[in-house]
Amino acid sequence: MSSDKSRFSVFDVKDVVFKDKSTKEIISSKGWNSYAENLDLLPKKTMVIPAGLEGRPDLISYHAYGIVDYWWVVCVANNIIDPFEQLKEGKQIKIPLINN
Repeated sequence: MSSDKSRFSVFDVKDVVFKDKSTKEIISSKGWNSYAENLDLLPKKTMVIPAGLEGRPDLISYHAYGIVDYWWVVCVANNIIDPFEQLKEGKQIKIPLINN
């Protein structure tokens, strides 16, 4: 995956453990709820996850936006915490229409 600087520079980052692994968490940051709500107000298209893209928000981002950097937007728009468990082939997801 590509650089995470865009979201980590905007929101406070908290180190947490998820499924016995260290990771970064931003959803308890000041301003996160406002950002997520604004993202939800954007127009969207829907996409059914095809074979080969399951568990891969980076590839879904590339398919939708032409860049892998918006993988986290895909996750936020669909309330995805664990893409390996929640992005399954055949699942319909929302893709916010953003200007990149």
